[in-house]
Amino acid sequence: MNKKIKLASLLLLPTILVGCDTATSSGSASYESSSSSSSSSQVEMAPFTSLKDAFTYLSNPNSSYSLNIGKNMLSSAETRVYTPSYMYSYLYHSGAYVSSGYVKTEQGVSSYSFTEEGEVRTSEALKEDGVTITSLYDNSYVNSLVGLDLSLVPDGKEATTSKRNLSLRILEYSGLNESAYLLTGPITYSLEDSGSLVISFVTTNETGDVNYTLTFSNYGKASNPTLDSYVENGAQSYIPPEELVAVRSLFEKDNYTRFVRDDASQIVLSEYFNKDYYFLTCTDSYALENGLTTYNTGYVYLSKEEPMNVNGQLLLFDDIYYCHYYNGEFQIVTRENPSRPGYAQGGFVTVENDVSYCMNYPKNLLLFSNLDKLVYEDGVYKTDDYDIGLDFINNFGIGVPEGITAAWTTLDMKITGDVSSPAGLQIDFIFNMYNYTTGEEFEPLVFSFGDFGTTEFGPIENFMTTYGFKN
Repeated sequence: MNKKIKLASLLLLPTILVGCDTATSSGSASYESSSSSSSSSQVEMAPFTSLKDAFTYLSNPNSSYSLNIGKNMLSSAETRVYTPSYMYSYLYHSGAYVSSGYVKTEQGVSSYSFTEEGEVRTSEALKEDGVTITSLYDNSYVNSLVGLDLSLVPDGKEATTSKRNLSLRILEYSGLNESAYLLTGPITYSLEDSGSLVISFVTTNETGDVNYTLTFSNYGKASNPTLDSYVENGAQSYIPPEELVAVRSLFEKDNYTRFVRDDASQIVLSEYFNKDYYFLTCTDSYALENGLTTYNTGYVYLSKEEPMNVNGQLLLFDDIYYCHYYNGEFQIVTRENPSRPGYAQGGFVTVENDVSYCMNYPKNLLLFSNLDKLVYEDGVYKTDDYDIGLDFINNFGIGVPEGITAAWTTLDMKITGDVSSPAGLQIDFIFNMYNYTTGEEFEPLVFSFGDFGTTEFGPIENFMTTYGFKN
């Protein structure tokens, strides 16, 4: 029987601080280089005579080559393999090397990892703007040199330059962001007698100077035997069970309620997730018992072309506003925006229009983009994936009593009812934790959701209807 240790479970947290403000396991497959070709469509490679020759080859999606990235004393912080069929990364992360990448499958382009047995495990086919990705390198997921503007590349076999557009592309390719440009010195490009292209530069971060060395080699030969075999045998993207797809779809519709019941099965807390608003209500006793100092509050998106009189002021509304409900009265908390005269000031630092983003709705959970990490066992879908668990902890603000070191075993999802008929459907996320020091189990944290498609907080609905924010 689980020991009844109470854990703190905070409420949904905003996604970012500026806009909406108020260790992965590695597979046993490792990098190898061989003379075998990973694709019959591979482009022919001739000896390079200039930097432009080299970059012309490296920016072709049908080329194959390997890249080694060294950082300071770590001579191989990351190794990548690029082929027409897959991109493979062997990255040093948190004291260990992690293998992952992207592969073309019959369904599209998928990310993949390796199981402990060294087998390839793919994700669902990736999408951008709702469209399945079919090009391995023409997307925002895979970091490559495909599409590089070759007019930016210097002539000759050696060059040192700080050209902004070329430098930004190389920094991004190295895993750095645009802000690193101002902290980076000139970048040196050198085509060596061996044929290897070497790019080197020094950038500065919070710990000091970091020396980067990028070495390109194995042109036309780089490959990973495990992935070659996987592609040759008909690579397939993961296709999730229809039930999981339906659950994800229900959460994507932004219309449901999370609720907490007491020992007498009475609802003592409700969180309303709606495309137009987020609102939390709870009983005073629940708030007192769980240390909640702010409740019966939320955020609502209001937009209207004509100015309106709310709280005695004629203002234009086109933002997300903080609101509360006390003593039977619903109110929008706002004033004239000093930065936008004539407009009502929203509840976040910047003007926003997506409540689900600002309040980080559960549809944003890493779990829903990694359904392949779930297994069905004992009547629930469960995962022990580190990144999914950490994301869940951060999303729901899970905490533990002071002085206790906690760990978790699995995140389970239990479905009660028919996902094709949401009436009466309940979906529970069950987070299983234990005391890392003593091994004693905590009482599982249960996050229950229902009212799919029918959630409604009356005072907000009435306000929006009264003032013409709803048709």
